[in-house]
Amino acid sequence: MNWSDQEIAKLEKSLEKSKEDVDWQGCWDSFLESLRAANASPALISEVINRHVVNGKITVIDPITGNDVLLAQYPKPVEAPQSTEKTVVTNMEGAFDEYKDGEDGIEEKVAESKDDSSETKFIDIKEIKNKRHPIYAFLGNVYDSMEEAACADMMHKYISSFEPKEGETIHISEGLEGIIDYKVENVFVEYHPIALCKLDNGFGDFDSEEEFEEYKAAKEKVPEDKIKDFERDIKKVLRDRYVSDRENIISQSEKYEGTELILATSPEEVYDLVITRFGENYPSKEEFLNEFNATKKLIKESSVENGNS
Repeated sequence: MNWSDQEIAKLEKSLEKSKEDVDWQGCWDSFLESLRAANASPALISEVINRHVVNGKITVIDPITGNDVLLAQYPKPVEAPQSTEKTVVTNMEGAFDEYKDGEDGIEEKVAESKDDSSETKFIDIKEIKNKRHPIYAFLGNVYDSMEEAACADMMHKYISSFEPKEGETIHISEGLEGIIDYKVENVFVEYHPIALCKLDNGFGDFDSEEEFEEYKAAKEKVPEDKIKDFERDIKKVLRDRYVSDRENIISQSEKYEGTELILATSPEEVYDLVITRFGENYPSKEEFLNEFNATKKLIKESSVENGNS
């Protein structure tokens, strides 16, 4: 059968419409939840994932173009950028513009920040990470925080292939111009809660005191009922910037170029993005979070913080 250009265009439009009508990401997520609700074994769930997911994506071949069509991703993207053009946020300049007073009052959305130069720049988290100092000692390893230690302990408990070993599966630096928190199988994992407040070692995830002060000034002008939206949007900007820096470090490594990176910014994301993907016989999320907090308490009680306790 010979298809006319008009018929092919009509079919392509129909295929595009069908993709819009079906929430394939939602279907995939619901499918996995149904397996877990039916008490399917972790081995079975892992086999299902391995059969359908390639490089974190579930795709089908378009019968017209022969191209891969993305249906869903696993793990599910967290606050993925909606723009089709990837924008690497390199500084916060302009990020608060739409929250400032203007003719139309205060807008509800944070403007995207763009660098004026043609060359992409990245914040140098390496300088911070390379100044690592042992804060919490736990089960033979040292960590920067109780949560970082708890992450390692919980992954060790529920991921049979993960054992905390300095330089190998935790605090990986060999072959990198920086340090990555964990390596689970062949995937890098970073645990990094996004901080919007001033900390002992700096200004949270802001690049400078000036950037932090600009954030505080902008926040004061935001209506009370929009504060959470404002903070969520700023955290997304800072999160994207952090991921860009980490991915840049990985891409410059001959040894690890192309390695997948997972960023978890909370214990909930550790469960959703890491434990459910690599783990076996893991508990419900509520039980996991309770256990995570109990582990933090144990770490605090058993650790020596810089010789001060």
